[in-house]
Amino acid sequence: MTNHHPPITDPATGEIVPDTFFLPDGDAFIPTAWTRSGWDAGTMRGGAVAGLLMGDDTAAARAHLRRAIALDPSDVDAWNWLGNGLSRDGDPELAIAAYRTASRLDPLYTPALMNLAQSAGDLGRPDEIDRLVVASRRAGAGPDILAALAAYRALASNDLSESAKALARGGKDDEGRARPASLMPWILTLERLDMLEPLHRIVDCPPWYPALVRGQVLPPMSIDGRKVTPAEFWLSFYYSYAAARALFNHGETERLVTLYRQAFGNADRFLAEARRAQQLSSTATTLAMALAARGQEAEARYILAAAERDLDKPGRRVWQRDDLADLAAIKAAQGEHREALALLGQAVDRQWLPDGRAKPIDLRQEPAFAKLRGDPRFEALRSQILATVARERAEVGSLPL
Repeated sequence: MTNHHPPITDPATGEIVPDTFFLPDGDAFIPTAWTRSGWDAGTMRGGAVAGLLMGDDTAAARAHLRRAIALDPSDVDAWNWLGNGLSRDGDPELAIAAYRTASRLDPLYTPALMNLAQSAGDLGRPDEIDRLVVASRRAGAGPDILAALAAYRALASNDLSESAKALARGGKDDEGRARPASLMPWILTLERLDMLEPLHRIVDCPPWYPALVRGQVLPPMSIDGRKVTPAEFWLSFYYSYAAARALFNHGETERLVTLYRQAFGNADRFLAEARRAQQLSSTATTLAMALAARGQEAEARYILAAAERDLDKPGRRVWQRDDLADLAAIKAAQGEHREALALLGQAVDRQWLPDGRAKPIDLRQEPAFAKLRGDPRFEALRSQILATVARERAEVGSLPL
């Protein structure tokens, strides 16, 4: 059936939303029976959000969100979650368009503001954040939102010290804890500065976290009196990257493989679960290196190839800096050193800095880059990153954090 229904428009501006937001043939048709039987915009959005949170098929979730928008084009939550789905599927340009629509509908809707600011920063577009600041200030945004946006604006150009100063001005409450809008900017800023001790006070991260992220200790296998399960070891956002890296760098490859087998049994289940948890691109390389070290090269190659396909999707037009660095690590683990160095160079040229968690500040600690150590090109990129971090730390100075 041909879709003769009008395209979705942004109700704040009257502009037609980009083509990718048009529903495919037949999808824009909302049968009257749906609305009569309770299939309203909120129902469609709720099911899609639940699917995205559970890591389910994002294409199906996006279809539900588009139907929700067709039913109610002013649904801010639906636009924001559509952006999340598009971002997760590696389409940051269209994700930004969805976040922008949500922020125009409600200039004080914090989730969309922060998603738009972070996505624009990742693509090196500070002008987008500048416009967002103007609109938010005009709408009466409070100091917490403005501090978070200022931090994202600074992070876009790796001005870590300015980000820290902005957050110190307006990103903490009276008890010195991160305000809700500033939580992620605090984490991104202090991790990149390798100033992890203040994280404990500001965002309540556990006291053992700084030493783990720096690779100084083995990961705790029980937290708050509860044992870390094998699946949690591999699929916990703030724990898994650093934990796996620490075990590998301490020679515990057999233990890593054992935890992998206990959690998943085989590569296909690992790939499915890691995708659902959005952990695949950074976790796959360390696991593959451990499998190869234990003589299971075929399985290692299989996992790396799947992780590469997950990043380098057909038709992908725009690459975020973190994705370039992740693909560089995959290529290095596959032994394609020339391509790995080229990708890493592209990321650094676009002002990429490791976050200290998914990728260590000192790239020599990254297992996937082990065979690049000593290569003049790799060492030059590593030194450039370390010099940037050292300079920014010096500029933070005695700022009370």
